[in-house]
Amino acid sequence: MNKIKLPIFVSEEFHELYMFDLESDMQHKLEAIDVSDNVYKAFDAEGRLLKLETVNEEGIAEKPTEGRFLFGLFKNVEWIINNKNIQVTLAEETPTHVDELKKLIKKFLKSGDIETSELSLPQLIVAYRNFCNQHAE
Repeated sequence: MNKIKLPIFVSEEFHELYMFDLESDMQHKLEAIDVSDNVYKAFDAEGRLLKLETVNEEGIAEKPTEGRFLFGLFKNVEWIINNKNIQVTLAEETPTHVDELKKLIKKFLKSGDIETSELSLPQLIVAYRNFCNQHAE
């Protein structure tokens, strides 16, 4: 069985693109309720789709319990507080989402006027890392 190849890329409804070198970094950035609501789409560095799930302390996948507070404004609040663990696994063995990941990375590199048309996925990953490092300073 193949292992997830880092870094992990997570797209948030195609508005943001996060890159994580460690799964533990992802745990701190992503919100469990958003994972449950399928807000994120994740890929490994080879373009394989990843499955994100929320799990309890024993590693068992959990779904939120329905609950509404204050006229439905704070649905699932108890679950958000109590369930913070996110598990990531391969959703596929063969990388069938390479083009989708390349398109996402190119979209964000465009804002930095970086030429991407001839870059392979590994080259795009390096360019994206450099882009993020430059804009983090």
